[in-house]
Amino acid sequence: MDARHQRYKRLHLHEVAPRDGLQNEAAFVDTDAKIALIDALSACGYAKIEVTSFTSPGRIARPAPALGADTDTVLESLGVDAATRDDWRARGVI
Repeated sequence: MDARHQRYKRLHLHEVAPRDGLQNEAAFVDTDAKIALIDALSACGYAKIEVTSFTSPGRIARPAPALGADTDTVLESLGVDAATRDDWRARGVI
């Protein structure tokens, strides 16, 4: 192993494909497909996965159809309850 590899004792991978990567797709990605991707990435052992955009749909130049409902469905599949989602929505987080 060369010196540059010995310098680091830990490597932290931060997966953003479900949030950032899917925004680059020309077509809207089905909610069930997003949830399956998140589940698969989670099974890989990632400690941190960004799962959805928390930007208000009104602030996106080209919002996807039913973005709010899609975000709710994804967050619900991850165990985020309705009260928390409502709080985030009231504060403009989603």
